[in-house]
Amino acid sequence: MSNEPRGRRLALACAALCGLAACNWSPFGAGAHPGQAASSAHARSAALPGAKREADMVTAVSGGKTQLPVEVKFALRQRPELGQPIALDLEVVPSAPLDRVITSFHAEDGLTLANADKPIEHDRADPGVPIEQTLSLTAHQDGIFYVNATVLADWGTESVAHTFTIPVIAGAGVR
Repeated sequence: MSNEPRGRRLALACAALCGLAACNWSPFGAGAHPGQAASSAHARSAALPGAKREADMVTAVSGGKTQLPVEVKFALRQRPELGQPIALDLEVVPSAPLDRVITSFHAEDGLTLANADKPIEHDRADPGVPIEQTLSLTAHQDGIFYVNATVLADWGTESVAHTFTIPVIAGAGVR
């Protein structure tokens, strides 16, 4: 067994699983997830016009200490190859009624995002109704990179912002 602290090993394992999930990998086979048919959230998102299937989406990680009544989900339909643009599908899903949601995106050096040059603003977001966005992502070098989605949510007299992290493995995945 390694001499590394248990928490660090757990964090590394979680990061590896997030990276695999970002590449649409599943231990249950392509696109399969346990309990998929029984998920009421899955049924709700499948019934919404234009909504992406929640089973195909992965939840982005937020480091915020205060609770934000939204979650960010994403899907990369294929692994990014150098110089080839691919779609990065995103959903901001409110869990409470919101007066306003503003989302902005930033990618690390090595990745370029198209359609992300200015923040996206939505008024009156309803709980459970995804706010959809598709960005074009292009990798310029092999590596493991991160796309950050910063979400500002306003409701009542509250205004809270969180940054959500989306891992992207490009090319061979090593730098």
